Amino acid sequence: KQWYQRRVQDNKSFYHHPIIMNSLTLVYLILVFTFTCGIQGARLLNTANLTLAHEEPRADSGLGYSCPEYQVDFDGYDIEEIANVASWHDCGSICLLTTDCRYWSFRSDTICFLKTSDSGLEHQTNMISGVRGCH
Repeated sequence: KQWYQRRVQDNKSFYHHPIIMNSLTLVYLILVFTFTCGIQGARLLNTANLTLAHEEPRADSGLGYSCPEYQVDFDGYDIEEIANVASWHDCGSICLLTTDCRYWSFRSDTICFLKTSDSGLEHQTNMISGVRGCH
């Protein structure tokens, strides 16, 4: 009887571990979306670049960007412009902490631009840019 109770207790702690809980939550969400929205809903959820709470977003966006991209500006699609940012590293870190930020551009006069899109990619000698997670 003690062995069985200890085994049940061990299983409970396994399922209450943060990584397991987050993984199970993600699986549950995918299943709910599949049944309520069909396969397309599950695909949308799966391709939304979701990260579990214990994971840090990766700098590799799948688009082949270097970390960072020197002499590149993601023009337009600004969320916010922040003055007096010391380095591109700090700009990337600010992006990581900003919910809607997917890309950032840092101008050499210490201005950081947080962005939602890389659609305005252009060559600019005084700019450094990166994707969320590049910092």
